[in-house]
Amino acid sequence: MWRVSARTLILVLILIVCGQVAGSDIRAVPCTIGSPGQTGECAIILDQVSAGLSEFEIQVLLMDRAIGEITGIQFPSWAGLNSKSGVPSDSVILKAVDTGKRINPGDKEVVLGTLTIRGDSPGTSEIQVKVIGVKDEGGTPYSIPGRNGTLTVMEASTTPLASATPTLPVPLTIPVTTIPTVALPTSTLPPINSITTPVPTFVIPTVPLPPVTSQPTTIPSVIPPSPTLPPVNTETTPVPTVVDPTPSPTPVETGSANGESTPLPTQTPVMDDDTADAGAGRDSPAAVRGALCIDSLPQNARIIVDGRASGITPVCLTLDGGIHEISLSTEHGFSWSGNISVIAGQTLSLPAITLQKPPTYVISVSAGPYGTVFPSGNVEVVAGEDAEFYFTPNPGYRLDSVWIDGVSMEPSLLVSFVSVSENHVLSGTFSPIPPPVAYFAANETDGYAPLTVGFRDQSRGDITVHQWEFGDGTGSGDPSPVHVYDNAGTYTVILGVCGGGGCDTIRSEGLITVRQRDPLVANFSANTTSGQVPLMVQFEDLSTGSPDAWLWDFGDGNYSEDRSPAHLYTSEGLFTVRLTVANEQDTAVSEKEEMVNVSHAAIGGSIGFILVQCNLEGAQIYLDNVFQGTIQNGTLTVPVYVTGTPFNTIRVKDDGFLIYSGPIKAYPSENQTLTLTIPSITTRSVNTTATRFDVPDLLANATYTLPSLLNQ
Repeated sequence: MWRVSARTLILVLILIVCGQVAGSDIRAVPCTIGSPGQTGECAIILDQVSAGLSEFEIQVLLMDRAIGEITGIQFPSWAGLNSKSGVPSDSVILKAVDTGKRINPGDKEVVLGTLTIRGDSPGTSEIQVKVIGVKDEGGTPYSIPGRNGTLTVMEASTTPLASATPTLPVPLTIPVTTIPTVALPTSTLPPINSITTPVPTFVIPTVPLPPVTSQPTTIPSVIPPSPTLPPVNTETTPVPTVVDPTPSPTPVETGSANGESTPLPTQTPVMDDDTADAGAGRDSPAAVRGALCIDSLPQNARIIVDGRASGITPVCLTLDGGIHEISLSTEHGFSWSGNISVIAGQTLSLPAITLQKPPTYVISVSAGPYGTVFPSGNVEVVAGEDAEFYFTPNPGYRLDSVWIDGVSMEPSLLVSFVSVSENHVLSGTFSPIPPPVAYFAANETDGYAPLTVGFRDQSRGDITVHQWEFGDGTGSGDPSPVHVYDNAGTYTVILGVCGGGGCDTIRSEGLITVRQRDPLVANFSANTTSGQVPLMVQFEDLSTGSPDAWLWDFGDGNYSEDRSPAHLYTSEGLFTVRLTVANEQDTAVSEKEEMVNVSHAAIGGSIGFILVQCNLEGAQIYLDNVFQGTIQNGTLTVPVYVTGTPFNTIRVKDDGFLIYSGPIKAYPSENQTLTLTIPSITTRSVNTTATRFDVPDLLANATYTLPSLLNQ
């Protein structure tokens, strides 16, 4: 049985997502410019490639902009789909993709870009490197630090030519120093150690010193007293008695060595109590200590005596008499343990102990073409231990399947066996990664500057890199960027995508058209400017400069935000009309004083209403050939006098449709509303399609709508 432990999965995910090779960084190479006004080349270098390099994005900043300025950027030949921010500048962003797979894992000192820097003033500035993102050969991001460099701009050279006449040295004046008189204390000095300390010899220079102005001082001689040595211990430290091991006593063994043993020749034990691995009884009297000589097959096994490390085999140890717990072990899984009886005053030489190797199992590991697995072959695993295997596809391929003991498993680059207790067979196969297919869409393709366009990536396949060119000299690496076109023109948009299976590019010629707005000027007209109460006036916007917002002030306290509204004046008077228009860039106003003259009605008095319903927005409504207004939101309400001469006909006009004209056979009562519903009906012939209006006989205060005849 196998399973991937949680700890292993977490470790692998961390290595994949945040992998970083120790000591690897992206650095700015220190560079020097001879003097202000000159330029120099400063390289940005990746010192070691960890797992390959598919793309990078870094920012380089000159921390002191007074020292110099970045005036140019050169990319190496392998860096495709590259882009850079504008120069000259004190801060630039570099992006590039290894589209040709020319940078390999293990490469060192890889140049990512070369900056041309102009020196402006003498001094030193730090070149700061910020790593925005790096991806490995498979397109997986990993972290890597940036290391700063320095830019040094030298002073302009002003050094004069060297003179042919050598400069003579100036003689030094030696100051005269007065040595103060030092009075030594007369107190009794402590005893001096009998070991004589050598007194350093000082060599007095023979150069005559300048005369001393002060009186000489006589330094008194000090005769140290004779030291008194401590009494010497005349007792002799007893030497431990080594008992002749012949005949050797029979050892008592409670452990098992598992194998034939060859006895060691009788030997004199090494009684070194100062050895770090001496036995537990090093501080016991010699009368209760014995010796134990141990050897093993294989040799150099670690020895543990009563829980304490005691060296490696072969060795002889001094131990207290009695039974000791002994264990031997090696790095390769061999081990032995048991209890040994040591007799005080005697040497016990054990036969060479054959260490037992624990049982192992074999995992046969293989991988198909276009990838590798590590480790591979017949891998031996000690029983109860874990084993991990890593599959690595070749560039352009992916792990397609994993088989364990003939059973297909979910493909995983890491396969773990936990507590191995039987043999296994592990294999993996790889398949090519399909190349991506580039495609995109734009939400706007025509408009006025500044025009904001949202691009949406619709490419298919395994994609790790996007590179946009908007046609105006700028680009982006975002999958679905938003771009603003500031100037009028026609622009070609290019999208390049790359993934494990390769790269693809799509080019859309003249996709974006940006037009320049005319100056914004507000203007309007009206179909009539005088009449009796109630007076319906249809206003028409005549503004230029592409306004996209309107605000009408009709002068009677009413307002509208429609582009060309119809307004009903219900009181007499002179009314000033004001129109305000706006777009994203400007606002304009047109005002016409006392434009509308509404007079007192000669006839009539009581008012009713005709509500016209029509599904054609903007259709014009006429009663007895007098314009009443346009359909807005599907309706138009027309006030009519019910005590005067009634209207007899209704006409409906709209561009692209046949004109409808019909009689009005009913009329509203005072304060009542008559609803007229006028549907549009599409009529078809062999070569043309037209629409006519059809109105049934109208009934007062009622709505009657024909069934839909659309497309019949």
